[in-house]
Amino acid sequence: MAQQEQGNDDERTRQLERLVLQLCPGLEDFPLVSPVASISLEKRVDELLEDASFSDDFAWTTSLHPRWVAEQMNQGFLPTAEMLCGQFFIGLPKLHVHRSVLRWENFHIEKNARKRSKKLQMSVNKSFDEVMVELLRTHGEHTTWLQPPLNEAFRVLSRAAGSGEYCAQVISIEVWDSDGKLVAGEIGYVVRRVYCSLSGFCHLTGAGTVQMCCLGKMLQRRGCAFWDLGMHLPYKGKLGAVRLPRAEFVTALRQSGSGLEVSLEGRVPCSELLSDKDDDAPTGPLPAKIPKLAEQ
Repeated sequence: MAQQEQGNDDERTRQLERLVLQLCPGLEDFPLVSPVASISLEKRVDELLEDASFSDDFAWTTSLHPRWVAEQMNQGFLPTAEMLCGQFFIGLPKLHVHRSVLRWENFHIEKNARKRSKKLQMSVNKSFDEVMVELLRTHGEHTTWLQPPLNEAFRVLSRAAGSGEYCAQVISIEVWDSDGKLVAGEIGYVVRRVYCSLSGFCHLTGAGTVQMCCLGKMLQRRGCAFWDLGMHLPYKGKLGAVRLPRAEFVTALRQSGSGLEVSLEGRVPCSELLSDKDDDAPTGPLPAKIPKLAEQ
């Protein structure tokens, strides 16, 4: 019975995929990643890495179910979404031609971060909904890749963080001022032994820099294999990130290990997180050995 139900679900998925192509034939120029049970996403990624015609960043999918979104993360995609023809939403999972990756030997704390950190505190996954509200307010609720069905999938993955129910955990990072006001933050996800930043906001000059530096310090001490920063931008380069080719990124992710825990007890002073006193004593297990990440 279960096998028959799965077969029916797969057939409905295929019908929907055909309908989407009829409505938007331009999607034929992009690879399909399908949640059909008989198709391994890991093998599909291997096919894409060997496909010389896959020169873009994006694929497409009809499903934004939390479990499927988590599996995209697990295989190296950064999930995004878009409204199609003003009628319904599709996923546009992004497997960057080059990914911005930060190795800890290159990590640089910006000059003024410690000074600006003195009146700020940071927490992890304590105010996920508030961070999402600020992200949408900052970037536009219906004009970005943070579309409603994907937002809901992120919320599900955030509420389940630490439960082991999914292969990826979505979390929020919050920075608070001395009056208890949320002044900066981001959402990101933990997969294997890697943390990936998705999107952030900042309402106080310098608070975003403090957040990035504090988060980097915490990830380093927790034994994070490397920090996935998505698309490379100049400010990420200032932190020490380099551009990693797609195939090398996927290999590094697969070999990164597992069991990364990103958490804090309550709100922690940012100045404490930026302190050098514990740099020789990580709070989490050491990362698995990964291949050398060469700058391109």
